[in-house]
Amino acid sequence: MEKSVRVHRYARRVRKFTDALKDQLLEHIAMGNTLASFLWKIRNSPLDISKAAIHKQLSRDLEFRKQYQFAREFGADMIGGQIIDIVDSSQN
Repeated sequence: MEKSVRVHRYARRVRKFTDALKDQLLEHIAMGNTLASFLWKIRNSPLDISKAAIHKQLSRDLEFRKQYQFAREFGADMIGGQIIDIVDSSQN
């Protein structure tokens, strides 16, 4: 009888925080999307990574932290613009 080997569902997650992953994350955030939606989007893909790994990278990498903060501010501006568009269109 063969023993079944259980592979932990996170075993495939990326162990290295690549520049490509950083770029995709920053673009996603800058478009006004959330970190949670990014993690959902990349789940089960070769880029799959945990929220904790992203937070760890933010705490270690000052340049990435600055880029992430800028992307957040840009994303907030995008959301603000969308809100104004919705309000303006509902008043007509």
